[in-house]
Amino acid sequence: MLASWRSRPVVRALVASAIGLLALMPTVGGGPPALAKEKGGGQGTFEHGCRVQKPQAFLQRKSFVIGGMLDGTKQTKAVRYLSEHYGYVDEKLTAAWSSESALGQAKSVRFMGLPISVHARIAPALSCVEKRIQQTCRGKSAYTPRAIGGFRGANTYRGGEVSNHLFGIAIDIDPDRNPCCGCVDPWPSHPLCKLKVRNAQERMAMPSCWVKAFERFGFYWLGDDTLEDTMHFEFLGDPDKITRTSKKHGAEKAGAKGSEKASGEKGGAKKGSEKPSSKKAMDKKATDKAGAKKGASKKVPTTKKAPAVKKSPAPTPLEAQPSEERGAEEPAGEALSGENP
Repeated sequence: MLASWRSRPVVRALVASAIGLLALMPTVGGGPPALAKEKGGGQGTFEHGCRVQKPQAFLQRKSFVIGGMLDGTKQTKAVRYLSEHYGYVDEKLTAAWSSESALGQAKSVRFMGLPISVHARIAPALSCVEKRIQQTCRGKSAYTPRAIGGFRGANTYRGGEVSNHLFGIAIDIDPDRNPCCGCVDPWPSHPLCKLKVRNAQERMAMPSCWVKAFERFGFYWLGDDTLEDTMHFEFLGDPDKITRTSKKHGAEKAGAKGSEKASGEKGGAKKGSEKPSSKKAMDKKATDKAGAKKGASKKVPTTKKAPAVKKSPAPTPLEAQPSEERGAEEPAGEALSGENP
């Protein structure tokens, strides 16, 4: 079972190393480029309750890893966007861009019958992908996954890159059947990676209609990257536009805080207005106070309180599922969630 990543020194060191390198890279101001205007008066097209949208280009790995070289400015821009929308993944750099941790917003759901932990904000999009698969991937395109993985406690990228599994927006499906041929050893030795093919889709067991279903709702397939990571999907769409009722990150909490403040001010005003209206009322208040003091001096039998029941802390989503140390640039490790050895 995978313990909370905050409590594991080795895991924290892995994340810190990548974040440390990222901190040395130049930062940029301002937000990411706006998405193109949608058709239909800004309402967009919806299927299964989710907006049809494309992954944002500036968040895609190929936009900041070019020719094997990492562009620090562009990657910092992407990591900042993810931190601001999903939460921080370390206690230094990304914590400066968000007051909430990404892991603290994890949600346990089921995808194609298997349990998985993902960021709560993308859970609706994943549900719509499943409905799309069930609708379009039938017959020869039918596929039954055996293992899936979402949130990860360790940054398995090497160098200065930060895995999107740390934000809870990345998903791996059947690493043994859908390899990462551009990753480090032993991945290139996988039988499917040795085949002479026209494209990465011919190196995986998962049907191409699955890729199309994910891409329809803002997910990016890393099989299109130089890594040819065919098992890997990550949500790079706009999380504020997944459903018609999606709210901007922090808007709901800000509204609740404002309501609480207004309620407190109202209560304070009411309390201040409760003053005795006459000398008679003041005398009555003094009499009642004296009577209460006199009554309190009498011995009143007390009942023994029942001992409090100590509740055991609920396990975090990461503790509730096996490790997924496959890594985009690391060899496969322990079994993923739902895998049947």
